[in-house]
Amino acid sequence: MKISQVQSGSADSKLQRTRERILKTAAGLFRDKGYAASTIRNIAAAADMKAGSVYYHFASKDDLLDAILDRGLREVHDAVRQALAAVADENDHRAKIAAAVHAHLSVLLGGSEFISANIRVHSQLPESVRKRHRPLRRAYAQLWEAMLDDALRAGVLRGDVEIVPLCQ
Repeated sequence: MKISQVQSGSADSKLQRTRERILKTAAGLFRDKGYAASTIRNIAAAADMKAGSVYYHFASKDDLLDAILDRGLREVHDAVRQALAAVADENDHRAKIAAAVHAHLSVLLGGSEFISANIRVHSQLPESVRKRHRPLRRAYAQLWEAMLDDALRAGVLRGDVEIVPLCQ
């Protein structure tokens, strides 16, 4: 390995660490203060950097928000998918529902600033931002809908339970 490759790898690693610090700091501020009250200047100060440095990693506050929303949604979606995959008997619908609920709540209550920021700012988001994240939200809702539909068809849920779309 050449020295320039080592230096480049180190630089990439530093960039990733800085980007992660910005994301976590911004997510925490969005969670605590809301989106509108959090400025790039606040985020930079809390991350112990200059505002211009944030723009090196994110073109705008909206880009930063997009990354945070995406990360939070993927955290919960991945956790539930993994929990469902870990259920040994794919026909054990009760175990699947229990695993999905446990995974969902574990991520939700686990202190992830990305999930907390999602919950806090969702009602404040302009429609254009909501629209960009709707496919991932819809995929997550469809995961639940399919699991619950399977349980209903298997007779695990009462027949009068109506599974309605969770996300439009």
